[in-house]
Amino acid sequence: MNVLYITYDGITDHIGQSQVAPYLIGLGKKGHQITLLSAEKIDRADIIDKYKMKFAEAGVEWHFVTYHKSPPVLSSMYDILHMRKRAKELIQKNKIELLHCRSYMASLIGLHFKRTQGIKFIFDMRDFWPDAGREIKRFDVENNFLHKSVYKYFKKKEKEFLEESSHIISLTEAGKLVLQGWKKEGMKIKSPISVIPCCADFDVYDRSNLDPQALENMRQSLGIIGNEFILNYLGSLGPAYLTDEMMDVFRTLLQKKPDAKFLIVANNDHHLAVEAATRKGIAPEKIIVKRGTKNEVPYLIALSNLSLFFIIPSFAKQACSPTKLAELLAMNVPVIGNTKIGDVDDILRLDLNNSAVVKSFTNEEYDSVLSKVLPKINEGNNHIRESSLRFSLECGIDSYNKVYQSLNSN
Repeated sequence: MNVLYITYDGITDHIGQSQVAPYLIGLGKKGHQITLLSAEKIDRADIIDKYKMKFAEAGVEWHFVTYHKSPPVLSSMYDILHMRKRAKELIQKNKIELLHCRSYMASLIGLHFKRTQGIKFIFDMRDFWPDAGREIKRFDVENNFLHKSVYKYFKKKEKEFLEESSHIISLTEAGKLVLQGWKKEGMKIKSPISVIPCCADFDVYDRSNLDPQALENMRQSLGIIGNEFILNYLGSLGPAYLTDEMMDVFRTLLQKKPDAKFLIVANNDHHLAVEAATRKGIAPEKIIVKRGTKNEVPYLIALSNLSLFFIIPSFAKQACSPTKLAELLAMNVPVIGNTKIGDVDDILRLDLNNSAVVKSFTNEEYDSVLSKVLPKINEGNNHIRESSLRFSLECGIDSYNKVYQSLNSN
């Protein structure tokens, strides 16, 4: 099938490298003719050159426009218009049969060509993007008229995407339930809804593929001594994450394992973790904060005994599928998360992956959960990877391939 994949998230961004490029390369191997159109930060020439070669070897035809960050709103409008013009040229040149649009910005283009040329259009929604923006004040609808206007515009477009797309992809079953609820309330959703979570490359996130000496070098560079118990946080820091509450969990862990250290792997705002630890009276030597490169992350995970993430529960987070979850489970690392985040309540289970979900942010709950998880870890974690294969890249590619095949046969 001739597919034009459109994403406003660039391949030069981490999310493009983990959640776009591998899937498209895999779908190309399934026999689909893939054309990719993205918006890129052109100052990252080394990454662009690397992926030009990767895509060329895989038969993926890559085109991109320059991403602009400012002025707000106007720069995005300019980029989308530029992408729409380029998309029109590619549709004609490559005889495009399907538009696969990642999230809301790209779907503005997909909807346009569905209406004007009748081309099938996948709304790969990722999350409830307008509401996610409202919740973290990217759209400050209460205090900023422009933000309120943009939010209302995208809520209107969201309805149109859902009602006019040929297929809808949700990251979570919880998100799908929301859409089914909207349908019962009168929204004219006619297209099938598939659930495809964020996946990880299980070849990359595989302990047996790591260099033992490189792992030991990483251990020494971080000051990890002997068999110290390592709690891990992997991901971003900021307003959507409960850093103080995670420090409370670590304090509870220290009562059970006094030698424990908290390894925080984040590429932004390290001061937030340091300040939270200080507020909670945690000794500085107990906290390790590191910026991890793509190649380093599997090693950093491998040094960990247990991982933790707390995300502020909200309406939008019902559609959240943390990429880190697939990466951690692939590496046989159990996870403690919090309730009402996507499908986390169903995924993290003591009987399946030595993991658990915190139902409330209290010290009593943290103690209870740790008292259940730590004995399971002592029994062994080697089964976690095998029980998590539905989050493998291969499984994700197969799921997208089934969607493409269903649209090709209609």
